[in-house]
Amino acid sequence: MSSKQTPIRSRTWDGRAGGIALGGENGDECDLAIDVDLEGVRLSRLELLKIGDTLRVDLRSEGAFPTVVCVDAQGELVGALSAFLNLARLIKCLRNGVEYQVEVTHIRSGGCHVVGNRVP
Repeated sequence: MSSKQTPIRSRTWDGRAGGIALGGENGDECDLAIDVDLEGVRLSRLELLKIGDTLRVDLRSEGAFPTVVCVDAQGELVGALSAFLNLARLIKCLRNGVEYQVEVTHIRSGGCHVVGNRVP
C-alpha cells in the first residue's frame, strides 16, 4: 500500500472547494487544480456564459493587493477567484508567467462554478 495520498476534489457549488496541488511533494508547485465558485460575478457577463465556456485566469492589481480574475473570450472580467486553498501559490505561479484557464461547470442566478488548471 502506497503512503502517497491522492487529493480528493470536492464537487460542491457553495464556494467551499478550492485549488488543490496535484504535483505532490516532489512535483511542480504550479500544477494546481481550480474548483471554486467565482466571487463578484459581473451579471452582464454571466448572462452571456454557457456551461463549457473557457475563461482565462489573470492576475490584476487592485490597490496594493493582487486579485486573481477570470476573463471571457472578449477579454471582459467575469469574476474573481478568492479565498480558497492554494490561492497564494496560484498568485506566485501567475507572477512567474504560468497560465491557467477554467471551464464553466455550473451557472445559477448571480454566479457560476468553474473548474480548471494550468494551460499545457
